[in-house]
Amino acid sequence: MDKLDPTTTALVLLDLQKGIFGVAGGPHTADQVVKNAAALAKRFRELRATVVDVDRFGNLELNVDAAEIGELDVAPGDRVELWFALNPYYAVVAQTYADAAHGELILYEDSYGAYSIAIRDGNAASLTEAAAGDEVRIRLVGGG
Repeated sequence: MDKLDPTTTALVLLDLQKGIFGVAGGPHTADQVVKNAAALAKRFRELRATVVDVDRFGNLELNVDAAEIGELDVAPGDRVELWFALNPYYAVVAQTYADAAHGELILYEDSYGAYSIAIRDGNAASLTEAAAGDEVRIRLVGGG
């Protein structure tokens, strides 16, 4: 399957009206169609955040909290895609730096209750070239 460009791709789910599944011999069951649609919708969810501060370690503090991150339906250990301008990066959702391998990007809730992007034993600002005021788009990788 070709990779979809999130800057030019939209997901359109049509309302599946009563009776649409009444036709026998379809390629998928009604339950499978609903599950597939839910998985696609989850994969296309995206959160837009702004870098509000870069600390002395190069961690990127974002203007989002746990409730907003929760809308992405991510959990510790999940992988997320981070888009800075036109550059994608991949991070693990972590509770602590120990949840990631050396040099790996993480998305975590900081001690202030905001979410931040960091690199275990590294500098996220240097890697991503992000600065305060920059937008980052966050979405679940392979959701569903």
